[in-house]
Amino acid sequence: YFFARNFVAGGLFNFAYSKSGDTKTTAYSAGPFARYYFGNSNLKPMVVGEFQFGTNSTRVSTNKTTDNFNSLLLGGGLAAFVNQHVAIETIAGYGRTKLAGYDGSGGFVFKVGFQVYLSPRGMLDTYRNNVTACLILSTSKEKGSFDVAATDKFLYALAPLPFATGLFPLA
Repeated sequence: YFFARNFVAGGLFNFAYSKSGDTKTTAYSAGPFARYYFGNSNLKPMVVGEFQFGTNSTRVSTNKTTDNFNSLLLGGGLAAFVNQHVAIETIAGYGRTKLAGYDGSGGFVFKVGFQVYLSPRGMLDTYRNNVTACLILSTSKEKGSFDVAATDKFLYALAPLPFATGLFPLA
């Protein structure tokens, strides 16, 4: 979620599964992240911070071990924004992982992926624009002929939030 211009923070969730012979490994992790983007173009350098808590389960034949861990990533990168809500990102930096009961380890991390930003304000703006367009079109008698005035009133009698029609008054 963009809290301020070019500053975004949110939550992330990771899942990994691998199998090799009799060995199966499953890992889940979740935690907060923050990014700050520099510049106004669609290609933006950024600084990144991520922290995750997780669990890692390994099963070899009938033996299973489960370890909890936490990990940290601090780095920078480059984001290519495809549109206002989607970016293709490369990140390089220092990562450190610590399993419960063991010494931590760290080193260079390189990640490539895409980021999707969900913006409640952006969704409401899109909804408002669509509702306004529908209202204007509903007054049309023919192509290019609309009968709408700033002082027009209409009766609102639809279900409130959390139903989709509850967004109508926000338009």
